[in-house]
Amino acid sequence: MINNCEGTLSYEGFANVVLSQVRRRFADDERLENVCIDKRLLNNDTETDTLNFKSKSNNCMPMIRMGDLYAMYVEGYTVENIVDSISDTYNRCSCMKVSDLEMMTEMLENPEEASKLIECRLVNRDANRERLEKCMFRELGEFALSYYLKVASSDGGYYSTMVTKDMADKWCFAEDELYECAMMNMNIPDNFVFKRINGMFILTNKDNLNGATVIISDEVKEKVGKYVEGDYYVLPSSIHELIIVPKKSTPDVAKLVIAVRNINRSGYVKNDDFLSDNVYEYSVFDRKVRKVSEC
Repeated sequence: MINNCEGTLSYEGFANVVLSQVRRRFADDERLENVCIDKRLLNNDTETDTLNFKSKSNNCMPMIRMGDLYAMYVEGYTVENIVDSISDTYNRCSCMKVSDLEMMTEMLENPEEASKLIECRLVNRDANRERLEKCMFRELGEFALSYYLKVASSDGGYYSTMVTKDMADKWCFAEDELYECAMMNMNIPDNFVFKRINGMFILTNKDNLNGATVIISDEVKEKVGKYVEGDYYVLPSSIHELIIVPKKSTPDVAKLVIAVRNINRSGYVKNDDFLSDNVYEYSVFDRKVRKVSEC
């Protein structure tokens, strides 16, 4: 329902009203300890306000960006509509169980158990200097491959925590061991998606979440080359997906470079979804990826 009668609230006013109404909505929910708005550091060292549900148990609780909720409000949705949406998200996520506290503690102390949950994500290295400072990662040119423990997932969300240097030391894991675990757990060659949408080829994963990471797989790069029958350009459109352009169909690569940079600055790509301003080229001859300026 769209409400055109409601006066427009500032972001701060909206946040206070939403928090108050959400607390009132869940006042009798015995699963909750508290609902609050906190600052959180996201990908690309982007700080944002999030609505957080604090659980008394070890259920997974949702973390919802206030900026996304305010955008809905500006588009015309009422606060009541938005609180209903928050309630739906909460009910989906609160049904998802993670290991109880004892099992989670055991996992963090047990390298063998932890190794089964390690995954990785491709991010921009310079844009994540603060987040990466205390965490394990692999440098890949302008990118960093950061490591995570995937705690739980469902239709209601994805729950993970970054692997810190202290955690890796406790497990006696070197970076190359984390990489091997991630490759085994993610099984990228069997979980990538290559599809054509509106005349463009999109490369991602089955979840379309942190899907740009699939490009680290040599097998995936080779399969894409066979599909497009030759060399191709890789446009890092976001951390979630890549745009693939066959080289034979694009004589003017300079236009691709301009397009990528314009899209990144248009507001179409969220700050925490940004991956790169550069265009890369894959050669089927030597099976290597190079930045276009280096080709």
